[in-house]
Amino acid sequence: MPEKFFDFVRGATDVIPEGYAEPGLRAYRHLVFLGVSQILEAHFPALRQQLADAEWQFLLAAFIRGSAWTSNYYGDLVPAFVAYLAHESGHASRQPSVDAQTHCAETILPVTSLGQRHPTQSRSDCRMA
Repeated sequence: MPEKFFDFVRGATDVIPEGYAEPGLRAYRHLVFLGVSQILEAHFPALRQQLADAEWQFLLAAFIRGSAWTSNYYGDLVPAFVAYLAHESGHASRQPSVDAQTHCAETILPVTSLGQRHPTQSRSDCRMA
């Protein structure tokens, strides 16, 4: 499918690609958000509980829009989300091990907005392997 379709569905643009109808594209965008939300909430319940609904939605929308996630499989979301959080928090030079992924995702946050840590949270709290 064309890149413009993916850009719209991911929220990178609100320009409707030629040949598509807005209601259908908005449905795709919603379904992607819903799928991502359900999977990440199941994998990171403590993180979800720490964030207000608006903060969670903001984080997920930013992840969907700005991540390097290109897989067609929702199962690949967890490592992509952890990599996204590491990148946004300044840990991009080191990739977390599989065992460290949950720890890193839940210590990089809580956030009040993307790119900001809670005042008591230090970046060194996330131990990368």
